[in-house]
Order: sequence, then C-alpha cells, then structure tokens
Amino acid sequence: MSRIPAGVWPHLAPLLVCLSLACPGAGAPPPRAPTPAPRVAREVSLEDLLAHAARHAPSLTLLERRRAYGSAQRILAAPPFPRNPTVELRAGPRFEGSARALDYSASLAQAVDLAGARGARLGVATRMAARHDAELAAARWQVRRDVTVAFHAAVIGRERARLARRAVEFAREVLDVARRRAEAGDAALVDVRVAEADLAQARRAELAAEQAGHAARLVLADVAGWEPAAPPVVPDRLPGPAPVPALVRVLDAARERHPELRARHAAVSEASARVALAERETRAVPVVGVELGREGSPRGAASHLVLGTLEVELPIWQTNRGQQARRRADLEVARAEEALAARSLRLRILQAHAAVVAAAAQVTLLRAAVAAPLEENLALLRRGFAAGELPLLDVTAARERFLAFERDAVDAHDEYYRALAELEYVVGAPLARAVGGAVARGAR
Repeated sequence: MSRIPAGVWPHLAPLLVCLSLACPGAGAPPPRAPTPAPRVAREVSLEDLLAHAARHAPSLTLLERRRAYGSAQRILAAPPFPRNPTVELRAGPRFEGSARALDYSASLAQAVDLAGARGARLGVATRMAARHDAELAAARWQVRRDVTVAFHAAVIGRERARLARRAVEFAREVLDVARRRAEAGDAALVDVRVAEADLAQARRAELAAEQAGHAARLVLADVAGWEPAAPPVVPDRLPGPAPVPALVRVLDAARERHPELRARHAAVSEASARVALAERETRAVPVVGVELGREGSPRGAASHLVLGTLEVELPIWQTNRGQQARRRADLEVARAEEALAARSLRLRILQAHAAVVAAAAQVTLLRAAVAAPLEENLALLRRGFAAGELPLLDVTAARERFLAFERDAVDAHDEYYRALAELEYVVGAPLARAVGGAVARGAR
C-alpha cells in the first residue's frame, strides 16, 4: 500500500468526520435480533387430550402391532390346498437273462382338502382379527378412562395449589398487619413471631401443593402420550355435578356397549372357530395323483402306462384328540371368563353408580353450605385483626377452618370426578350418549 503524505491529513479529517456523522453505524457490529417473547402455554381441554391419546398413547402401540397376527393367519390359510404338490421320478433297468431294458415313471400328486379345513382356517383368521380389534377397542376405552382420571387429578392439583397460594398471601398480609400493630404498640412481639411461623408453614404447604400438581401433570402427560418435558396445562375450573342417570338405564347401556364384554365375546367366538378347525384337521386328507410310466421289454415292444393314484392316511394312532381336547378347554375357559366379566361388570356398575350418587350429594351439600366465598371471609378476618377486634390466634384458627372447608370441597370434587370416570368406564360409552343424553359431563 502507498503511504498518504502527511500534508494531506488535514484536508481528509473534515471528510472523515462527515462520513462518521452521516453513517453512525458504519463501523459498529450489526444489531442483535430481538429476543422472542416466551410463548405462554395454552390450556388443553379434555377433548384435546383424549384425541391426542387415541393417536399417541404408549399402551396402545403394542396392541396396534398385534393386529398383524390376524393378517398373518389369513395369509397362512389362503392357499387353496393344504400342502404343495409332489413330483416323483423313478427309473431303472429291467433284466431278463442277458438282455436288459429301461423302465421309468413320473407321477404328480396333490393333497386335496375335502373336510373344509381351509374354510375353518379362514374362519379362525377372521375371528382372530375381530378379537384383536375388540381388544384394541377395549384398550382405547381403558386409555380414555386413565386420561380422564389423570386430567381431573391435574385440575384438582391446580386448585389445591391455588388454595395454598392464597393461604400464603393471607399469611403475608397478617404478618404485615402484626408488624405495624407491634410498631404502634397495639400488639405484642409474640404476635409477630406467630405470624412469621404461620407464613413459613403456609409457604411449605404451597411448595408441596405445587409439586403435587406438577406430578399430576406428568402422570397426565404419560398416559396421554404427551411430551413430558412440557406437560399439558389444564383448566382451573371445578364444575359442579351433573344429574346422575338411573341405575336401570346404566345397566342396560353397559350390557350393550362395554368394550370388555365385546372383547370377551370375540375371544369365545375365536375359540369356537379353533374347535371347529381341530375337528376338521382330524379327518383324512386324500392325496390324488396321476402317474405316467414305461415298462421296457428286453425281447419285445415296451409298454406305456397311465395310472391314477389315491393315497389316504388312516387315522389310527394319530387322531388329533389331544389338540381337540385343548381347543375345547380353551373354549370353556373363554366362556367362563366372559361370564365372570359380565358378573364383575354388574357389580362394578352398582359400586360406581352408588359412588357417583354419594359424591354428587357431598359436592352439592358443600356448595350449598357456603354463605360467602373464601375471599370475603379472609377479608373479614384481616379487617378484624387490623382493628384489634380479633386476636391473632383466633384469626389463624378461623383461617384454617375456612381453608379446611375449601379443601374438603376440592376433595369432594375429586371423589366425584373419579367416580364419574369409573361409571363411564364400566358403562362402556360416554354417559350422555349411553343413556340418551341424560347426563352431560361437567368437566368439559
């Protein structure tokens, strides 16, 4: 590079100053892109979670894969003949004194199913596929119940965390009032110490409630196939109980709709088809064929033969009785399991219906017993303590009674939601649809 003469610098300086003023960012690094605002997680409804679980629930993956067994069984039963055809070639010399000739033959044989075993195998494949579909439907219904229970548990956890935060806020307000009164000489220092201890206990309870609520959201994410690193955010509403359907209508709906009973019935149907197949396989499978042969004659013209062949196995020692006995035992077991499931289902319906009725009555009772909301009651306690009308211990005891009442109400809602989910599960369909719209789910 050539050097700029020293006498030129005084003339270049004004120009450089103007350029720097005109382009203030010419020598500065490019500005950083603004940091995007954090995205606020939206609340997820129960319907959204149920739809997501139907596609992504881990417990459904294995059953989805088992459906391939039905297709494999159909492929296995598809060939029109029970075995492949056989070809037999024979050749050898014929000796007659010192003369010789050549004999040879070729035969083609095919086993033919005259007992209908192929149709029985296809029937087994169809029943197996139906059983897998029914089991998958029952598993989907189980996932629906698990997601519903986990969703309500997360809602309850959020409500308990809200109550715990409100207890902390009130304890902090009471501590501030106690300090002001102590400074003014209207309260003893022990009131401040008691208020500080009460605040510490409230904060500890808040941390425990928040952790329990987060754990409930993680359980919900697990059963719904949600990303556990960002568990779903559930609403913070506690709707009241809906009308409970009559027990007779619930029993009638369950007998017609429950996926578990359908799966048991499909298992019985498959077992019956396997018994029929075992009986078909006992019968003999004839093998028919044709044979072409040449018999050479050392002293004359050769003879040519065309023979039809028939081969039948005599079922004397191997009669397939063991397989038949096993299949009949499987059928009896399947029928017993179906009857047991139906009987157990009726008992579970009676228990779940009674639990829903009792839980709904408790929720209704607690809702009707509240004369004023929690915020109004806490405000009365705070004003009474600030005015010196209520001692601190009475304020603390009353606050605990009010909060305990709210916790009882939340517990009653929790029992109601669990009982309602169990009743819907044992019915086998959403209650509003199963009993003709008599019940609408309150948590949606």
